[in-house]
Amino acid sequence: MGTMERTHGIENQQPPRIAAGIATILFPVLLTAGFALHPHLFTPRMTTTAAELVTKFHGQAAFHAGHTIVLAAVPFIIVMFMSVMAALSGRGRRLGNIGGLIGIVGAVILAADKGALCLVLSAFDSLSGSDFDALSPALQAIVDRRGLLVIFWLLPLLPIGAIIQMVALMRENKVRRALGIVGITGLVLLNNPDLDLISTIGGVLLCAAYIPLGVRFLQRTCRGHCAECPRSERSCRARTKPVRMQRALPEGAAMRVFPQA
Repeated sequence: MGTMERTHGIENQQPPRIAAGIATILFPVLLTAGFALHPHLFTPRMTTTAAELVTKFHGQAAFHAGHTIVLAAVPFIIVMFMSVMAALSGRGRRLGNIGGLIGIVGAVILAADKGALCLVLSAFDSLSGSDFDALSPALQAIVDRRGLLVIFWLLPLLPIGAIIQMVALMRENKVRRALGIVGITGLVLLNNPDLDLISTIGGVLLCAAYIPLGVRFLQRTCRGHCAECPRSERSCRARTKPVRMQRALPEGAAMRVFPQA
């Protein structure tokens, strides 16, 4: 490639890198914290009736806090999907784009789901006595996902999209195979019938897989003659010689920050 910028992995595909890195690190941490705050974490059971839902959320501030944290993770999840789409430039690019689009749709559905289970239920929780008892039919409708709540059955689109992107990252060797398998396992565990303990374990596995990926996004790019540098010195040379590298470019050429189209 001569004096043109050489790439050395995901840290050189800047989407921009700071937003990408922060989002990729924060979203699994927020998901894990949100899942872990659920009451009765170590006695998981499926919610099939209004009475069981009431047991989970009525008078349970931790329940509402947990769902609020998961809701707050949604923007970071979307940024992560878009960042991975921008970073993929080889044989995993098409797969990454497909996974990203599927995952973003799933993230929007997650936001709607947590809006119903957090904002609405927190309003219901402010009622008491006969007023609260009268909510039983409405709560059962939420549990049964009646009406347009049927779209919540599409929530698995989020982990499916992320799994597709993780496979794309492994194909381009931008995520080590071991970490990729850990991440995929965590994503599979998230696809469960509202069992918070399993979701928490899945979140921990996501932290193990995505935090190193976020750190790579945050690393400085390696430009110019860095192929001659030891890996441990690349970031230092890129940091200390930005002007010289820029002068070495042919006239009219621009420094490449984003992957080629």
